[in-house]
This record gives sequence, C-alpha cells and structure tokens, in this order.
Amino acid sequence: MTGLPATMTAIGWDAPGGPDVLRPEMVAVPQPGPGQVLIKVAFAGVNRPDVIQRQGFYPPPADASPLPGLEVSGQVAAMGEGVTWPFTGTMVCALVAGGGYAEYCIAEAAQCLQVPTGLSMAEAAAIPETLFTV
Repeated sequence: MTGLPATMTAIGWDAPGGPDVLRPEMVAVPQPGPGQVLIKVAFAGVNRPDVIQRQGFYPPPADASPLPGLEVSGQVAAMGEGVTWPFTGTMVCALVAGGGYAEYCIAEAAQCLQVPTGLSMAEAAAIPETLFTV
C-alpha cells in the first residue's frame, strides 16, 4: 500500500461523556484485512448510535476499531486480500464497525455502496446507517 501515510489524525476519547470528551489524536493508519477496504474518509455521518456510543452505552464489537464513527463516505485507498470490488479509487459510502471519525478507516467490502451520480459525498455519508439497517 504505497503512498499511504503511516499515521493519521482521528477523534478519540478517554472516558464516556458529552461532546467535550472528544479530542484529536494521532494513530496508525489501519491496514485492510481479507475482504476489507481502506477508505480515505471525506465525511462521517453523526447519528444517534454515535451519541450513545460516546456516552458509553453502545460499546464497539471486540474486533472493531475503538474509535467512534459508524458511517462514512470517501475514496477506496487500498484493498485487502480477496476483494474484487470496490476497486481502489472508487467513491463509496460504507457502514463501519467503528473508526469513521478519522482520516482513514476500514470497511468490509460487502458494506460499501458506490456513491450514486448526483449525490454529494456529504449526503452519501448519511446513507449507510439508515439504508443498510432496514
């Protein structure tokens, strides 16, 4: 995965609470595993599950990023083993298990949707949590 930075800025927290617990931090850029893609995040959606998670009532799955952010839009920056779509460079929105409040995040390739023509990246970031969970 040439051309990618080693570190990135992400939003984290030390303890649950209100919006004031959110803070920027430098972390390693995650690496996509089998069936995953790395997305260069353009926008992250903010909705009720994000608030509940920040308050400490909705912990991420054990194998998920501890960083907040459950839906994003952006460009696929790298593909993990076995991924045949979306290709590197594809503009997607995705439902993620965490880590969306960062410059890069991991998504399962199967949880990505190509951003439809005519939809802005900001609008696309608001789609996954609602559309993918109905």
